[in-house]
Amino acid sequence: MVETLERIRLGLPFARTALDADNGGEFVNEELIDYCLGHGSELTRSRPYRKNDQAWIKHMPRRC
Repeated sequence: MVETLERIRLGLPFARTALDADNGGEFVNEELIDYCLGHGSELTRSRPYRKNDQAWIKHMPRRC
């Protein structure tokens, strides 16, 4: 996952300052934490058992 995040970071026309992840262990692990610390990115997680925490992402308009 870190390799993919790095490719995305290099392709963005702006600096990424934060990364919002799901609360699952498959997303937040030591490798991701080290990556964020090394690149100065804040890592945030959703609250457990709060399915609406990231609802705004699911409602963003899709580009066709």
